[in-house]
Amino acid sequence: MVEKEMQELLWRYPERFLNEPLQRFKKEISSDVGRADLVFEDRHGRLLIIEVKRGKLPRGAIDQLLDYFGMMKRKFPGKPVELMVVANVIPPERQLACENRDIECRAISEKTFRDVAAEVGYTFGSESKVAMPPEARLASSGRPDALNRRETANWSYSRAAQSLSDVQDFLSRCDEEGNRFFAALFEAQKGASSQTNITWNHQSGFSMQFYFRRIGFAPVVWGFPAKNREGKSIRQRLDFPFDFSVRAGVPEAFVDEFGAALSSLVPFSGGGKRPSIPIAALQSQETARIIETIFEFAIKSSTK
Repeated sequence: MVEKEMQELLWRYPERFLNEPLQRFKKEISSDVGRADLVFEDRHGRLLIIEVKRGKLPRGAIDQLLDYFGMMKRKFPGKPVELMVVANVIPPERQLACENRDIECRAISEKTFRDVAAEVGYTFGSESKVAMPPEARLASSGRPDALNRRETANWSYSRAAQSLSDVQDFLSRCDEEGNRFFAALFEAQKGASSQTNITWNHQSGFSMQFYFRRIGFAPVVWGFPAKNREGKSIRQRLDFPFDFSVRAGVPEAFVDEFGAALSSLVPFSGGGKRPSIPIAALQSQETARIIETIFEFAIKSSTK
């Protein structure tokens, strides 16, 4: 993981790191004094400049932010401006220095960045066998066509569905009905690998992301077997984390259309934000239509 990748994750998913709703304002605003990493606008209309540092917060970050404060006040004199620094580790002395200058400190561990990355299906290009800059990595992870087959040949996308060990482990924790349903789903996913990706770091199940032209991959389907990794019984099902999808930038119109198409086939369980389909007692015709609908919308998503 490099600093640029931390910035990109925070830019795309600020609410997952900061627990507050923020609107993206502008990224990497430049002037003679430097370039501010991330600028958001909060719900009160204030601009929030965030400087992101990997590892321990360096001493110079405080002076950088103070320069950026002056830069933003010159560019937007009518806007209130707040400052924040994000680092994996913030020494107490530097936290006190920040607080004395009205700079908010957020210590966010590398593990947290990795957990969010696994949840949303983000791959750290800096850790692949063929290293690419984050911009190129995002382009390749967010394109249905093969950007460069030599580069993507080593692309794991956080342990993708083509890993037989992950598929076999998952299916071994399904009952007979689940095995039949999910085996068919995984087989169908092979034919839609340009529009979908599956990651295996979601609790005891998997997360399937659809590709959207404007936002890249976003989580749309979660799957759970009959037993978790500790062998305890859980509800075997498909979840549709529409709350996560919308927060990731998926259009609500797409979510509504997709949900309506699925619920016309079989009744949903749960609420509208995260409905689910129990796998038990699905008829073979229902299984086929559900899987067909999922990948029909996966193809639609790439045009949105």
